[in-house]
Amino acid sequence: MKSGQQYSRVALQHGVTLDPLVIDKAFHNALKEQRAKHPNYGIHAGMSSSTWWCEVIRRTFVTCGYTDRETVSKIASTLYEDFKKPLTWFVFPEVKSSLTSLNRLGACLGVISNCDERLVDVLQAMNLANNFAFILLSVFTGHQKPGAEMFQMAMERLNVRPEECLHVGDNVQQDYEGARAVGMAAVVLDRDGSIADSNPSIPSDHFIPDLSKLESLVLKST
Repeated sequence: MKSGQQYSRVALQHGVTLDPLVIDKAFHNALKEQRAKHPNYGIHAGMSSSTWWCEVIRRTFVTCGYTDRETVSKIASTLYEDFKKPLTWFVFPEVKSSLTSLNRLGACLGVISNCDERLVDVLQAMNLANNFAFILLSVFTGHQKPGAEMFQMAMERLNVRPEECLHVGDNVQQDYEGARAVGMAAVVLDRDGSIADSNPSIPSDHFIPDLSKLESLVLKST
């Protein structure tokens, strides 16, 4: 579900009717502005992630022409809590079986994410967290991908060298380029082929359509 659809649904629960497409555009603009003004959820400015997100949501609705602060505050609170819940998220069919297979092969899995602390709640609620040896979140480490620090922290956790690692992500700059800059192998998760189309300079075999392809990559490297 796109952000605009989710925001529109919650707004309607609070008696506010807005076009999902209009909300979606306003949300992405507000998010971009907030990331530029207060990177990494504003932790260096003493902000909490909930305060950070509530400001994004407030700007979104103001841009859409809705300015009732009390109602927007209620909408923001509902949205923040909703994104902790598994019903707000979708797990692709191959994910759980692929993670299980990789663990059985002896691969040590970890999460390196620019998400806030709610990701831990989501992974636990979806019974995915126990597949990972660690979960590194930028909101706790104080660093974000594509900076080298997050990748180096992950390697230190496992006491491994870059050439022993394979990073998987769906963002070319943050994931693929960030991992390769520290010497890791990397592939881009590209379910619909659109990322490959937009990045013709990246070798085609550095893209995978789903996580089931990782098993063969791990076997090749052993």
